[in-house]
Formats: sequence, C-alpha cells, structure tokens
Amino acid sequence: MKRAPPLSGQFRAATAMSPFRYQKSLRPQQARRLLIADEDASRAGYAVPNRGVFSHIAKPSLPGS
Repeated sequence: MKRAPPLSGQFRAATAMSPFRYQKSLRPQQARRLLIADEDASRAGYAVPNRGVFSHIAKPSLPGS
C-alpha cells in the first residue's frame, strides 16, 4: 500500500509555500484589510500581531530564574 505524503508536503503542493511562510503571509493581508476598512492603525497592529522572525524559537532561561 502506498503511503500518502506528509501533510506539510501536501500543503506545499497546494500553496507553493511552507505552512510557516503561509501563516506569515496572512498577517500583512489581514492588516491591510483592517486598514482599508478604516480601522485605526494601532488597533490593526494589535489585532494582527507581528511576532517577529524568531518567535517560534524557545527563549533560553536565564541563570537563577
């Protein structure tokens, strides 16, 4: 029996990008939609937070904490 490719591979085939990159591309699109709908820029920023490039990496604990 032939095994199905992993879900991430199927996702890449359908969207031509990784799931992480796709998620990152959704945030600016949603922010644009909010701004076009006359949403205040600060409200749009809080509604669509930008977590930064390294947000998915666990932060090391500091000594003594």
